[in-house]
Amino acid sequence: MGILSEISVELLVRFSVLCKASSYGEVVQCALGKTGKEVGDFGCGGCFLAPLCALDKIDSLSLTSAASVALAVVFVVVCFIVAFIKLVEGKIEAPRMTPDFGSKKAILDLLVILGFLLARLGYIVRVGYILHLVLVFPVVHFSLRQTVDAMVFEGSAPLSESRKRSLALTAVLLGLIYICSTMVPNIWTAFKFTGATTAVSLGFIFPSLIALRLSRRGEGLSHGEKLLSWFMLIMAIVVGVVGVIGNIYSLKSQSK
Repeated sequence: MGILSEISVELLVRFSVLCKASSYGEVVQCALGKTGKEVGDFGCGGCFLAPLCALDKIDSLSLTSAASVALAVVFVVVCFIVAFIKLVEGKIEAPRMTPDFGSKKAILDLLVILGFLLARLGYIVRVGYILHLVLVFPVVHFSLRQTVDAMVFEGSAPLSESRKRSLALTAVLLGLIYICSTMVPNIWTAFKFTGATTAVSLGFIFPSLIALRLSRRGEGLSHGEKLLSWFMLIMAIVVGVVGVIGNIYSLKSQSK
């Protein structure tokens, strides 16, 4: 997966330069037309979220995006600390890297302290992840709003020039997203389906389609790269279909 991800990013960057595209949607449109651009943009898509989501320009979200990245780093560091503490407490297995000192009597008090810290770190993880989602959601919502506006109000003035239309779309989308989120019983259900559809499409299906389509127009793509692109495309489609079917079967099994 790491190798395929690197190939996917390399293909996207190469053909973005060739097409002089400044966004994911533009390079998809260059290769697959306007319909493909709208599908690609759509795939990239509360009282705390509304103020940031109401901003008209993506540049306005630069600071919040940077803050979300910083929070993601903090989240990783805290998770590392939690994992380390669990290793020390013996709650998860780890490869033998140090001598076995036998009795744990000498470090019993230390484990009690670490258990207390672990509980506090749990709260830090939760609060940090919530803030991360609040800050990163407006960036995703921006692409969604632009795509919906292009599909529903085709031929109208740019969304940045119509404040009323922008606020109306923001309110409608946030309302629909909130309603849909309350209907999902478990967040892992949403993660499973988005991983099997959106993530697979944006990460592998569209990059391989871009490379294969533009290669027909004379853009440089070696025989080996064409084979890799076909392999990545077929693999992504199979994984997506199997993932969706497996998720549906799992939901039916749980309901029974």
